[in-house]
Amino acid sequence: MSYLIFFTIFLIPFYFLRFSIAGVLPTNVFEIAVGITFLAVAIWSIIKRKKFILGSPIPYLLIVCVAAAVLLSDSFSNGLGIFKGWFLIPLLLYISIINVFERNQIAKISIPLYFDLLIVSLWAVMQRLGLISTLFYQKNDPSFSQYLSEHFRVFGPFESPNYLAMFLVPVGFLSLAMFNYIKPLWLKILLAITYLLPLAALFLSGSRGGAIGLILAALLYLFISKKDKFLDSAVISTGLAIVVFIAFAMAAYKFGFNPSSDATRIEIYKYSWQLLRQNWAFGLGVGNFYDRIAAINPMAESFRTFALPYALHPHNIFMAFWLNAGLAGIFTFLLVVGNFFWQMMKNQSKNLIWGGAFMAMIAILTHGLFDTTYWKNDLSAIFWIVLSVGYIFSQSKKDEVAN
Repeated sequence: MSYLIFFTIFLIPFYFLRFSIAGVLPTNVFEIAVGITFLAVAIWSIIKRKKFILGSPIPYLLIVCVAAAVLLSDSFSNGLGIFKGWFLIPLLLYISIINVFERNQIAKISIPLYFDLLIVSLWAVMQRLGLISTLFYQKNDPSFSQYLSEHFRVFGPFESPNYLAMFLVPVGFLSLAMFNYIKPLWLKILLAITYLLPLAALFLSGSRGGAIGLILAALLYLFISKKDKFLDSAVISTGLAIVVFIAFAMAAYKFGFNPSSDATRIEIYKYSWQLLRQNWAFGLGVGNFYDRIAAINPMAESFRTFALPYALHPHNIFMAFWLNAGLAGIFTFLLVVGNFFWQMMKNQSKNLIWGGAFMAMIAILTHGLFDTTYWKNDLSAIFWIVLSVGYIFSQSKKDEVAN
């Protein structure tokens, strides 16, 4: 059963292979794999007379809030599609993982994630070398030509260089547990060298948010791995604030500033905040953001021409949950994240999969200050994989207490 989950996780970045069932149900290869895996795990649990675990009840509150927000969507079919692809499918993957793996086995999910990391990274580097260009679904989009011509930024199989970074950093952290399965020192060194590939891809993406997330997550993990308590004093809080500033300064120095991109992002934030003030209680409804921001009047003509095509999301994970699902959505999202850290900090095993999941969540939230690091097929799946690791560690602690 674990191999089926490995294969399903391996298919995460290949969601762009889309098709329709009977011409009415849009889907992709990853969603089909998750559906098959979930059914197989459920049947396997029945045959083995094994208790079927649903996990922590807290993430289900988020599912309910988003499902309710679908009813506010201007296009119910579009809202339902988003709910299916970015919430229901990742939830089924989460349930499958926690039913198959225990604490001493969960590190194995790093294996398919490592190969995903290598494939996507190699794809991006070959793009920079001119060996790979755009895919079939990217050819008619002028933004991809812009990425490849002005300030060459790689994007791999994804929709933008920033989406590439949003994938590389958390998956890179989660894949670190691969070192558990390599014994000879020379193989460990060789494995470490292969991580230069995703670092090169991240650099070529030019994503400052990705660089900040990488640096801050790594530094924070190194800090807490030496401490018995987390954020237990004002001194520590001040120190972390300094780390954030240094990380930002290093990333800005390395990648430089892009006045055009920064101005566009600030404009998106401005109009997003305007929408949020007008719809602070219930949000806009799932999938309505682009149409609502496009309908704002008056709006700068330059923004409509150059920036609006990139305003598919508010470029902030917290604002995205609030605008899509209202106060209930942002509250339950914060509750899910807070519960994850609570689960993890109660059980500081400090092994590689624990550290990888911790750093992945920090990177998601940090980069999420500048981009929308959830509302997408692969990113939502990664988020729920991180949650599954947190849940498994929390249950392991309970089992130890019971024994």
